[in-house]
Amino acid sequence: MVGRADPAREKGPLVNASTTWGLVNSQFKDYLVLVGAKILRVPLALLVVSLLSRLVGPEGVGQWAMLLAVSTFFHSFLLNWTQAPAVRFGREEWLESKNLSKTWAARGPFVLSGLIFAFLFLALRPFSFFEQLTSLPSGWWVLSFLYLLGLWCLAEVQSLFTISEKFKPLAILPLLADVIFISFLFLLIYVPSEKWNESAIPGLATLTALFWIGVWFKEFIITRSWGKQVSIKDSIRVLKFGWPMIPTFIVGYLSDWGDHFLLQHFHTAQQVAFFHAGYQVMIAMMALASPLMVIFLPKLIERKGKDLNAEKDYLRRIVPTVATLWLFAIIPGIAVVPWFFELVFGDEFLFALSTFYVLCA
Repeated sequence: MVGRADPAREKGPLVNASTTWGLVNSQFKDYLVLVGAKILRVPLALLVVSLLSRLVGPEGVGQWAMLLAVSTFFHSFLLNWTQAPAVRFGREEWLESKNLSKTWAARGPFVLSGLIFAFLFLALRPFSFFEQLTSLPSGWWVLSFLYLLGLWCLAEVQSLFTISEKFKPLAILPLLADVIFISFLFLLIYVPSEKWNESAIPGLATLTALFWIGVWFKEFIITRSWGKQVSIKDSIRVLKFGWPMIPTFIVGYLSDWGDHFLLQHFHTAQQVAFFHAGYQVMIAMMALASPLMVIFLPKLIERKGKDLNAEKDYLRRIVPTVATLWLFAIIPGIAVVPWFFELVFGDEFLFALSTFYVLCA
């Protein structure tokens, strides 16, 4: 009939508005889940370091920090750059086929060569670099490689969950890992034996590796990340996308861990421990912002396929708003956490407070 409105056209805006609101509501719920998990992880991370310090003292915490520094070095330089291409191209493949075999085949040669190089370099230890830089026993290179495997598997799991938008397990599994570590340390505390105390650091490194290797293998199977032959073209695309990030990771590593090595060189493991305690709390506070990237990134990649200017719109509208809200949210945390730090770590780490104030700023 002439003059009669089209019902489909009338409902269109309502349907679109409803869909948009549903999407925003879903993203907000995902954000709350991830942020809630991050907030819970702050006291758990503090408790892990606190229990470790009670078992091995500040000197042992300093050794643990140097072990992490070496493992993070190899992860940052050899493996971490492969995660961004995994999310960038993996998200596209996941939307198309619900598997990640093509993306894994393209990244596989870089990952395997990185792990092999790290293993050989740690096992051979040319110029005794491991002992000279860290003052750790030679045999601890095995623990460093184990922890490196745990770091890599953790990063892979985070990438896989981000690609497939599995935000609940992404939030819960790190909490579960922390609970396992805390249970292990409590067990050692209640066993009155110096020999058992010495197994705290090897045990943490081994548990980290075993837990995240198991989770990664499960997700690798679920996402069907196997079965494709290596494509030189796809591997070159991964390399072109990822290699510009390596200089950034170098600067980031020097910023995060260079001070640990300098303290170890000029002072003692105890001074490293004082700095590391405050540093770990600072990292835990900074991690509260990471859920924003986890939620927005898959959506941004999805939009990029439809709108070539999607990232410009993201930088212009989303980033300033989020940065402003984050500034208001973190100020109360900085006011409260130093008191919490003193309560958790006790008198042994009072010397760390002055450093922690600087890190908070």
